[in-house]
This record gives sequence, C-alpha cells and structure tokens, in this order.
Amino acid sequence: MNYRLFIPAVISLSYPLAGFAETKSNQQQSESSPIIVTASRSSETVDETLASVSVISREDIENSQARSVADLLRLQAGVDISRNGGAAATTNVFLRGTNSNHTLFLLDGMRVSSSTTGTFSFEQMSLNQIERIEIVRGPRSTQYGSEAIGGIIQIFTRKNQNHHARIGVGSFGTKEASAGIRFGKKVSFSLNASHEEADGFSATNPDAGFFYNPKKNPYKKKNVTADLNIPIANEMNLNVKAWASESEVTFDQGTFPTDELGITKNEQQDIIAKFDQQINSIWSHKLSVGYNHQNAETIASFPSDITSKRKMYDWQNDFVLSDSYLLLVGVSRYEDEATNIDTSVPTVEFDEKIDNNAVFTNLSYSGSVHDFLFSLRGDDHSTFGSKTTGLASWGMAISSSMRFTTSLSTGFRAPTLNELYHPGFPFGFAGNPNLQPEESEGGEVSLRWKSKGYGNLNVTYFHNNIDNLIAYEGVNFMAININEVTTKGFEIQHSWKQDKWSINTNATLQKAYRNDTREDLIRRPREKLSIATTHDHSKDANSRLEVIYSGERLDGFGTKVILPSYTLFNLSTRVKLDKHVWLDFRIDNLTNKQYELAQGFNTADRSFFLGISYDLAK
Repeated sequence: MNYRLFIPAVISLSYPLAGFAETKSNQQQSESSPIIVTASRSSETVDETLASVSVISREDIENSQARSVADLLRLQAGVDISRNGGAAATTNVFLRGTNSNHTLFLLDGMRVSSSTTGTFSFEQMSLNQIERIEIVRGPRSTQYGSEAIGGIIQIFTRKNQNHHARIGVGSFGTKEASAGIRFGKKVSFSLNASHEEADGFSATNPDAGFFYNPKKNPYKKKNVTADLNIPIANEMNLNVKAWASESEVTFDQGTFPTDELGITKNEQQDIIAKFDQQINSIWSHKLSVGYNHQNAETIASFPSDITSKRKMYDWQNDFVLSDSYLLLVGVSRYEDEATNIDTSVPTVEFDEKIDNNAVFTNLSYSGSVHDFLFSLRGDDHSTFGSKTTGLASWGMAISSSMRFTTSLSTGFRAPTLNELYHPGFPFGFAGNPNLQPEESEGGEVSLRWKSKGYGNLNVTYFHNNIDNLIAYEGVNFMAININEVTTKGFEIQHSWKQDKWSINTNATLQKAYRNDTREDLIRRPREKLSIATTHDHSKDANSRLEVIYSGERLDGFGTKVILPSYTLFNLSTRVKLDKHVWLDFRIDNLTNKQYELAQGFNTADRSFFLGISYDLAK
C-alpha cells in the first residue's frame, strides 16, 4: 500500500461530516478526559499522560455490543490479534508488532500473564464483567518489570452501580446469561456471574494439515468476579477484588487414528487486596498483595496437566514534593511456581520455581508548558541476576490545542518456565536453562491536536529494538537467544463527536522484522485501519458501524505463506425498551468475508447476536 495515500485517506474518512457540523455549531461537545492509572502508576487523565494510551470504558463496551475482548482490542491502534478458531480458542495479541508474550497483562493490578507461556488467556473472560480496559503502548518495564516490552493491557473488573442482568442468543448455538448485584454505600460489595456456551464451528481447514478435523468445536465458559470495598477511616481504605473462571474448550487434533476432538479444561483464580492510606498532606502509600492460580488439563493424544501459582507483593509510596513535583518510590516481589505432568504415563515433566525482587521510582513534573517523567527500576531475577531499566518522557504544550510528547525507554522479558525447563517431548520446543533475558530499547514521538468541530487527532511514530529474542530455533527446536528484531511505524488516532454522531478512527502503519534476515514477523500486517461510527437516533436508541481493514500478513513455520488482506463490516444497534431494559442486536462479518487470522484456522462467517439487558443503574 502507498503510505502517502493511506495517511490522508485515514484522516479524511474519520470526519466526513466535520465541516458541516462546524457550520452548525462552533462549540465543541467535549467529553471529560478519562482517568487512567496504568501508564505511570498514579492517577492522571488521558490528556495529561506522556504515554500513548487508549481507554475502553464500560459505556464503550455496551455501545459496541462486542462479543469478546479481542473484538474490542482489534479496533485499537497498534494492536493486532490472531486466533486459532472460534471465540474461545487460543488468542494472541501483538502490541506494536512485538510478540504476544511481550505484552504484560494486569487484572486489577495483579500480574496474570502465564508463568509458563508468558501470555494471558483473556478469551476466557466475559465482557459483562469488565469495567474498563487501559492500553499503554511502548516499553514500560520501569513501572512493572518483565514482559512490558510492547506495552501493557490492564483489565479492571466491573464494580456494579446497581443490580443488573442479561440474557442472549446468537449464531453457532451461542447462549449467554449474566447477572450482577451490589450492596452497601460506604462499605460496598459487588458480585458478578456469567455463563456462555456455543456449538461453535470447525476450527480448522485442510491447510492445518495433520491437525485438520471438520467437526464443530463447542465450548463452555463461566466467570465470577467480586469486589469488596471497606473504608477503615477517613484516610484509610481496604479493597479486595477476585476473579474466577472455568472453561472447557475443544480443539482439533486430526482425524487419525481417531476423529475425537481434544479438550482443554482451564481454571483460573485471581485475588488481590489493596490497602491505601493517606499519612499526611505529603505522603500516601498503597500495599497490594495478590495470588493467582492457573490450571490447564489437556485431554488429547498427548495429555497433560499444567498448574501454575503466583504470589505478588507490591508497596508503593507517593510523596508530593510541591504543586508540580511527585516522587514515587516502591518495592515489589513475585514468586512463580509451575508443575507440568504428562498424564499418559504419568510423569512429572518439570516442577520449578522462580522469583523476582524489584525496587522502582518515578519523578514527575507537571507545569503550564512542560511536563517530565523520569523512571528507574532494578530487578533481581532468580535465574539470570539483575536488570536495570529506565524511562524518560517529556511533553510540551505548543499551543492551547496542540501538544508534543516524546519518550525513550528500555525494557526486558525474563524467560518463562517453559522456555527454561520444558523437556520438549513429543514435538520438540525444549527449554534452555542458559537463556538470557530479552532486552529492548525504544522511543516514540507524538503530536496531539484538539480542534473545535474537528475532534482530537494523535499521530505517533514509534521505534523499538529487541535483542536476545527467544525463539525455538535450536537443536530439536530448543529455545535459544537469536539476533535482534525491530518494530517501527506510525499510529494515527482520531476521534470526533458532534450532535448525534461520533466517529473513532485508528490506523497503524508498521514493520516488524528480524534484523538478520529482514523477514517480517508472522501474523503482523503492515497496514491496519478501523473506523467505528455511532449515531444516536435518540437518547434511547443508537446504531454503530465498524469497518476493519487488515493488510497481508506472513504466516507459517518453516514454509511461509502470505495470508491475504481482508475488510470486515460489523453492525450493531441498541434500543431502550423500558425504564431499565435494553434490547441490543449485533451482526458480525456483515458481508460474510472468508479470511484467516492464522494459517489453517477458520474464522466466523456472518453471525448475529440478540441480547436483552436489565440494569437498575440506568
């Protein structure tokens, strides 16, 4: 694609009615800037932050009527996804062209990226239990340590405003039910539960080779979240959040010697307790203690039972040095242990533990023209020793409507327990205890512009070099450190809202490649564009059209193939039937486009979903 034509096309598509709207009204219908906490570990608005961020609110989730977390993430700039079949199949996120295990996933502040794979099974989550999602692009190891090379995605579970319930049905035999309750005011308790199941469709096609099976792949998943908030005194507060999920997902394992589907039974439990205290006008602190448990039992030709546990401790202290300066100092620790059992024998493949201790600090300055953030972190890992990372960010107000920001940062990713200790039987992919951590150096420059009638426009250039990349390219596909890879490109974000119309446009132009061969990294398109247009027919009804374009992607292991580009159209509408009752309807893949997110794996044909929601808070 010609980039010189692509960029102006993005901007022109994103506000086709803007000129007309400005003649109607010179007063911009501005919305308050969302509060975020992930980028710098302290509360700030999206306008104030020096990082490249996106926020998906509860209102955004309800207006989109998206069917999964992946459906929301794929609309965002810098985010690509791949999925091995239907909605509950293994889903990977590539943030700014980096690997799927280069994104750190947090759930209410708890590290939930797997200690064995380095990824998070967010496909097990129900959107009905999510309050908001914060996406921070670019290396953030100085804030959270390992894995945050491409960035951070933090999911906050739902804190109910009142009681709510929802039921729905859809294509592929999809059935869904969820409900939530809330009690109390000062001392409050929220509980949410959901159940979803589907007959599904065949996950694979003949391009999957040995693993192809034409049978449908059904799934079931259940989720429960809880939130307890206890004000202990005027300046002290205790908050406890918990999430538990249980899923049963089928997958194809070929038609020989039998045509039986494989089954993976996943269980996750996550709990985090946070104690906040304002000591005086200068000093406040927060102590967090968390526990995460994951179990995956695979019933297949090569069965296994993998259990991992994580304990996390984090103590953060904020010191207000003046009206402009904030100093943050903290310590953190996490302990991981995992057991991998071959249940066909049975034999313990590995039973290992690792731990990491860290100290971190931020110094931020907020002025009328200039803003600064300097961060430094030291990690001490039990397998490879110490690692120091840093971040420097600067923002400058060019005018009342334009702001320039830039940052330089380093990051790292510690090898997972699989990469260190997996024996490699039966398909290879053995671990290597001599691995070194992956290291990154990255930077970005961004220009942010706000205009009455023309909305908000952000243009960001990013560049990230990753050294010591871990890949299964050794003898018998053993994990080894290979040469450097580079990810670089542009992100263009535009949002516009006037009267009854709103349009959000996100575009990405990127290149992610190995420096030694100059070959693109798999499943990462060079061009991507999404446009979400919403029209409020009245205060009680709205409709939304999503257009998603993805360019060609390289895929395959050994023999490489090119996955064709595709364009998708999704349509949804929401209507208020009664005081607290909403009817929503969504059609995905309106034109029935045939495409693949991964070679040999099918995606859904045209499909629909119909839901009815009851919410006392609305």
